Amino acid sequence: MDFPVIIVGGGPSGTVCSIHLSSAGIQHLILESEKFPRDKACADILTSKAIRELNLADARLIKEIEKLPSYQDIWGTLLKIENNEVLDIPYHALEKDGEQASSFAVRRKELDELLWNEASSKPFCSAIDGEHVKHIEKKQQGYEVKTRNGISFRTSFIVLAAGSHNRLIKSIGLKDKEAERHTAIGLRAYYSGVKGLKKDRCELYLRKDTMPGGFYIAPLGDGSCNVNVVLRKDLVKRKDLNLREVMAVCFAQDSALAKRFENAVMESAPIGQSLHLATIKRKKYAEGVFLCGDSGGLIDLISANGIPQALCSARLAATSIAGIISGVYNLEEAGVWYGMELERTIASDMKMGRMLSPLMGLSWFNALILGALSRGQGQGEGGFMQELLYAEEPWKALIQKLNPLQRTH
Repeated sequence: MDFPVIIVGGGPSGTVCSIHLSSAGIQHLILESEKFPRDKACADILTSKAIRELNLADARLIKEIEKLPSYQDIWGTLLKIENNEVLDIPYHALEKDGEQASSFAVRRKELDELLWNEASSKPFCSAIDGEHVKHIEKKQQGYEVKTRNGISFRTSFIVLAAGSHNRLIKSIGLKDKEAERHTAIGLRAYYSGVKGLKKDRCELYLRKDTMPGGFYIAPLGDGSCNVNVVLRKDLVKRKDLNLREVMAVCFAQDSALAKRFENAVMESAPIGQSLHLATIKRKKYAEGVFLCGDSGGLIDLISANGIPQALCSARLAATSIAGIISGVYNLEEAGVWYGMELERTIASDMKMGRMLSPLMGLSWFNALILGALSRGQGQGEGGFMQELLYAEEPWKALIQKLNPLQRTH
C-alpha cells in the first residue's frame, strides 16, 4: 500500500503533525505500536507554548482537552530547596489581562487518546494503532515501511515520532552517539489520597544530591497527583542511583512531605522513560525523513518538558512536506529549512539549559545555584523567580543573581 506520508508514532507530535497534514489536504497514514488508550511516563504538564501550538493545529482542541477527567488549570509552582521554606512562584495568564491559565495538567493517557481520535477522524488521514513498525528501508524512490505483522507500506516522506531510543532512528542514519550528560531518566507514579495538595499549584523539590534533576508533583483534576523524579543519566550512573529509591528518599527526608503521603495510595507500579535532552544540537532530517518530538531530542534540561517542542516540530515537519509537494522546496532545501526553523523557534527555551549543562554536573555549581535560590526563599523573592521564568534572556538574570556584587544586604 502506498501513502505520500507515513507518520510513525501516535503521540502528541505524530497526531498534531497529522492534523496539520489533513488541513493541507495531504493523504497520510499514522502507525502507532500500541493500542489506545496507552500510557506513557510524563510530568503531564502543558505550558503556554504547547497551548498555542494546539490552537494552531485546531482551535477546538483545548476545549475538548478541558473536558477530560484529569484536566487541571495550573497557576504556579511551589518551590522548596533542601529543607527551607516553600516559595510560591505564580504564573501569568495565557494572554495579558486574560483569564485562561497558561499551563495545565492532564494525564498523558487521556490526552494522547483524545489527540489520536481527533487526528484519525480527519479527512486525508488513515490511522492504525497496535501496528509496530519493525524496519524502514530506503529505496531508489522513497521508503518501504515494514511492520511486525508483515505488512509493508511505500511512502515518499516519513515523520518519525516514536520516542528517543527508537532503533528506527539509527536505521535511517540519524542516531547520534549517546552522551550520558545529554540524556535524562524519569520515573512517574500516580498517587491518590495525598494530603495538602493545592489544586492549582505544582510542587518542585530540589536537593544538591539529585542535581541535575528534581522531584516534582503535579495535581490532577480527578483528585490524584503525578509524582515524578527526573535525573540526568550521568548522575544516575556516577552515583549508582535507583530512581525508585531516590523517590522514596525524597519522601523520607522531608518530614512534611512524608506526612502528606502517609495514607496515600499508589495507583499502579511506577513507569520510567529515557529521554534525549536538547542540550546539544542534533541532526533532525534525512532525505525525506523528519524527526519530531522525543525522536529529535527536544527535551528542555531546565523544565524537563518536551511537549511544546514536540508540537512545534510537528507543525514544521508538516509545513516542510507541504512545501515539497507544492514545489516550494526540494528535498534538501526542506530539510535545511526544517532544521533551522525548528532551532530558531525553540532557541529561547533551550539557551539556559545548553549554557548550564556543562556546569550542572559539578557539585560546587549546584551548591551555588541552590544557595542563590535558597536566599530567594528566605527573602520571599517570588518576584525574582517569576522574572526569571518570563525573562527573554533568563540566563543573564540568573547570572546577575549569582553575582555576589549584585546582592543587597
